[in-house]
Amino acid sequence: MKLLCALKNKPICNDFHYILFGLVILIISIRCHVFLCLLVLYIIFIYKKIRYIVCPLIIIFILFLGSYCLKNKENPNINNYSGIFWVEDINDNYYILNGEYKIICYIKNENINVGDILDVSITIYDWDLKSYEEEFDYKQYYKEYGIDYKGVIKSYKVIGKKFTFNIIKNKLLDFYDSLLLDKSFAYFKALVFGVNDISDEVADAYSSLYLSHILVISGMHLVLIYNLILKFFRNIFKIEGSLLSIIFITFYMFIIGNKVAAMRAYLFILLGYFNNFGKIKYTKLDIYSISFC
Repeated sequence: MKLLCALKNKPICNDFHYILFGLVILIISIRCHVFLCLLVLYIIFIYKKIRYIVCPLIIIFILFLGSYCLKNKENPNINNYSGIFWVEDINDNYYILNGEYKIICYIKNENINVGDILDVSITIYDWDLKSYEEEFDYKQYYKEYGIDYKGVIKSYKVIGKKFTFNIIKNKLLDFYDSLLLDKSFAYFKALVFGVNDISDEVADAYSSLYLSHILVISGMHLVLIYNLILKFFRNIFKIEGSLLSIIFITFYMFIIGNKVAAMRAYLFILLGYFNNFGKIKYTKLDIYSISFC
């Protein structure tokens, strides 16, 4: 009886482990559908405990399942495709074109820039098939990034321009490329923008020391940047600066492409800021649980 009373009177903000467990069941149920029954029963069970967040939780479930279905849709087998695309991003070796499908195109043309809208004809190539089970699956890898096909641009015509945050990112990269040596620039791209062009030898050396996480955008980077900006506002301009710092890192998140590891840290910082307002006070464990979900 005491246990039931304790559960009944437990604050809503301390019940996010229920959400975490529910999401685990959801993920399992995608692969094993019998767990959907358990998921329904679990939602009924937690309704009285966290009724104020059941509706947002269901919305998250729907968005998650929708995203999963979109990523795993079967695309038609095509050899050639023509249509209107815009250039989402450019790397040293490829373009990413976005339109009816998202296509990664190799063989660069220096006259194409990020944000260009193209009337383009593309030759589509099959993904390299795995010859054995443990081999790297390129098709699945690119599908996780929403890329449907790979190909080569046969012909194109620039018909317009579209704004994308990658325009800002590429202009900044071009600016620092002109200032830094090649090796320094490779580290700068990896640490600040999450563009990893570091040589395999250096990457293997970091991996052998269990320091590979340093070479990619992570929560550590974002928290460090946030704290540096916060100290800058507080020490130089003598203002609180929390909101301005959050606005800055929000802009930064868009530029680097919302990396998953950075997004967790961003949510942690954002929820921590909003925790100063309103009646519901989240613990650090609550905030971490939401960010993790």
